[in-house]
Amino acid sequence: PLNGDPFRLTGDIDGFGSNIQPSDRRIFLVSGPFTMMPGDTQEITLAVVGGIVDKPGGTNRNAVEQMKLNDDFAQFIYNNLFKGIPSPPPAPKVKVIPQEDKVMLEWGSDLAAVEATEKTVKLGFKFEGYNVYQLPSQKATKAQAKKVATFDLDNSFTTIVGREFVPEFGDILEVPVQKGLNSGIQRYFLIDKDYINDAPLHAGTTYYFAVTAYNVADADNDGVVDKGIPVPSLESALNAIPVTPQPLKPGDRFSSDFGEQIPVEKSGHSTGSAEAYVIDPSQLTGHDYKVTFSDVPQYTVDKNGDTVGTWYKWNLIDQTTGQVLLTDQSNLEGGNDYPIVDGVMVKVMGPKLNGIADWDYDGPRWVSGVNFGGGFFFGGLDLAMNVFGSELGLADLVPVRLVFQGDTTSGPENGWASKGAVYRRDNGYAFDGIGYLPFAAYDMSDPNNPRQVNVCFVEDDRIVHSNHRWDMGWIANGGSFPDDLGAREYIFIMKSDYDGGASYDDNHNFASDALFFIWPKNRGSHPYLEGAFTMDIFVNIPNGPGDEYTFSTKAPVLNNTQLAKVDVDKINVFPNPYYAQNPLETTRFDHFVTFTHLPRKATIRIFNLAGDLVRTLHKDDDSQFFRWDLRNEADLPVASGIYFVHIDMPDLGKTKFLKVFIVQPEQILEFY
Repeated sequence: PLNGDPFRLTGDIDGFGSNIQPSDRRIFLVSGPFTMMPGDTQEITLAVVGGIVDKPGGTNRNAVEQMKLNDDFAQFIYNNLFKGIPSPPPAPKVKVIPQEDKVMLEWGSDLAAVEATEKTVKLGFKFEGYNVYQLPSQKATKAQAKKVATFDLDNSFTTIVGREFVPEFGDILEVPVQKGLNSGIQRYFLIDKDYINDAPLHAGTTYYFAVTAYNVADADNDGVVDKGIPVPSLESALNAIPVTPQPLKPGDRFSSDFGEQIPVEKSGHSTGSAEAYVIDPSQLTGHDYKVTFSDVPQYTVDKNGDTVGTWYKWNLIDQTTGQVLLTDQSNLEGGNDYPIVDGVMVKVMGPKLNGIADWDYDGPRWVSGVNFGGGFFFGGLDLAMNVFGSELGLADLVPVRLVFQGDTTSGPENGWASKGAVYRRDNGYAFDGIGYLPFAAYDMSDPNNPRQVNVCFVEDDRIVHSNHRWDMGWIANGGSFPDDLGAREYIFIMKSDYDGGASYDDNHNFASDALFFIWPKNRGSHPYLEGAFTMDIFVNIPNGPGDEYTFSTKAPVLNNTQLAKVDVDKINVFPNPYYAQNPLETTRFDHFVTFTHLPRKATIRIFNLAGDLVRTLHKDDDSQFFRWDLRNEADLPVASGIYFVHIDMPDLGKTKFLKVFIVQPEQILEFY
């Protein structure tokens, strides 16, 4: 009896069913049996569980559903042996950097706080991402807030679904509790508009934002939300952050803008790169910085356990002070998941895999590739070690440029571009002497000093007569290509210094130090030697101990007295005239005007038209704003009219005069 669902009104329900009439109910729970000997003790654990839906649409019946969820939560804690209560990640520590028409939020410079937020794992709940919200007021709820950005890990988790009460349906349903974008982690956000009203930001107006962190339950690391848990994701509290766009304080000047890219100089021959971006202009030091790499190799292995890449961790050093700011950084992927140090985000990028990266050409290319399954050049280019083998390893690869002639008369080798060892496919790839090629190969590790390297090629007398000329059969076939396979005149690009092939024979053949294998063919109807062109083979060369990146920042000018004196001209009052209200006022009893661009210390004296002193205000704080509540020294509202304002700035030795016109709303005074 009474085993129905009181929320959905199904089955036998107390007060509705026919088995037992409505009356006072008392529930007793029985557990056991337990076998106990005299003197034994038993530890008994119990949970007091309740439920309430404290939202519009909440009733006593859907409170039962909520109580069941709470019971599942208590059971989850018990099943995990009371190791803790699932909780959201610690909230990020957000810094606000305002300018007149935009505001930067950043939470990546406090490295300890980032570590606490992103590395804390509790009961299988792991950090997943950040959300940025705009709130309509300081005390607004999450339901009233507008989410304006999500920065989450690029993984298998996007939309996370959980059970929550939905007021529109009056039911607890499975709904998205987090919606990730796989955008990658970013620890800053530039506010450049009022997202709630889709309007520009107004200087001096306070807006409210919040940055939260959320996690996901994945205790088994399978990339799928754990089953049998009451809550799949938890989000940190919505702590409102007041944000007031405003000009820089008097005497301050930024040397760089938000997001400005800083030029970076590179030394070394890796295919990596580094970029530096200004996140917080106020924290720039004006120092010189250097990125270096550890001399301890790290290895990338494939699923078979084979090493497919060697790479190195990086460090950031302040060269001006000698201080090491970052050590053993392993992120080389790009994106924005990098620490923020001294107001700068330094992004170091580069491959963790060795191998061919890509290829390109310039000019009228008349050569293509036969698709034998190679990774590049239409399937006609691959690492030599993957085809015929090579004594070289992945770490030995270098970028190569092939420079093709458009003739056989202008080259240094009897008119040809280069000479190379020839091997006969029809004779078991036996060495067959030295031949000529209409192109030369160069190691481009140092683009300013290319190093010519050897080239070996293959001929097959069964296809077309061997003539010791790399021509894909064109010359021997009377000025046409014999097939669409390039007469199988394979090309091997070697790493050794160019010697015209003199160092190669049967004992030291094309499998010795070959970098790349190319199976070439004619490119459509393009004839042999149609024109001169170049072909580049790019390789992944990881950053290493021989690479460095350097850059310098420009420090801001702060608290400059001479500039502060110039900024006196900017001092003003808002709104002026004051017509019964101020858009920044929050209640009908709260009336004020705001003086702007003030230095730290100022004395503000307000006079009426008769020259009588109405109010004296003293400012001594870091804000450039100061409010007058439109009251006199007796704390009574001033009369409507024109007022003269004298502002004395003792630290600057300057004064400022303003006029402000006040039109008061209707006043009802208890005392006057």
